[in-house]
Amino acid sequence: MLAVLSDLGYELTPYVVQFSVFVTWLTCLRCSSCLECVAFELLLRKFGMNRLTCLSVLAVLSALCAGSLASAQQPQRLNHADLSVYRDAAGALQAIRKPEDWQLRRQQIVQGMQEAMGPLPQRNTALPFDVQVMAEVKIGAVRRVTLTIAVDSPTDRLSLDLYLPAALAESVTGQNLTTATGKKTAAMLALHPTGDAGKRIVAGEAGRAGRQYGIELAQRGYVVAAPDYPSFGDLKSYDFAADAYQSGTMKAIVNHLRCTDFLVSLGFVDAARMGVMGHSLGGHN
Repeated sequence: MLAVLSDLGYELTPYVVQFSVFVTWLTCLRCSSCLECVAFELLLRKFGMNRLTCLSVLAVLSALCAGSLASAQQPQRLNHADLSVYRDAAGALQAIRKPEDWQLRRQQIVQGMQEAMGPLPQRNTALPFDVQVMAEVKIGAVRRVTLTIAVDSPTDRLSLDLYLPAALAESVTGQNLTTATGKKTAAMLALHPTGDAGKRIVAGEAGRAGRQYGIELAQRGYVVAAPDYPSFGDLKSYDFAADAYQSGTMKAIVNHLRCTDFLVSLGFVDAARMGVMGHSLGGHN
């Protein structure tokens, strides 16, 4: 603190205290090991202040120095919704101008996500999906196949609705789902908002109006996978305490990645044309 004051040359009225030659003068003081004591003794002896005034001055100066230091050390705030910048090695925000810049921002996004949700595990691509068809129905020209797939283990089952657009609805069924081929079709992952009905919200069968993007995407020609979020729909009895994840959100993310891998495995899905849509809870994931 004293070194800063020495450089700044403070004047304190009404005592007209000029901090200009402090460093050389401090060597003659006894308790030079304690800066606060040195400053107190300096103000008390050299400048004739009483003890109360000395303490008041030291409190103000300490607050000023602490505030300046905190401001200098505080990194520039990064708005998580602004995807046009990244934080460089020095902590400053820089505009994203090339693919390498975006990769840095992506790493920072993943790091922040994992700090809140827990680590993102490696994808378990070796485990068979073990597809089990539960039901299927035609909704207009669209076929909906309800099924479960294995995620973390053969007994960790994820329930989902698979919507097949009109171009595939007659040739692909629940019976030949994993072996069927056809024109490579774009696919979407439709993630539902909060609601007991889970995946059926995006079918327009429950929840508020305007949430039926699962069935509508299929009507527009997409293959659509709509999984249940843990604790909703067919997963309403999911036990978060029994899994190995730090958060329910991370478990849901793993489930959604598994859905993506399942879509890629289908012979009629174009892996180069895939997307995801979600609302509220689904948008969060």
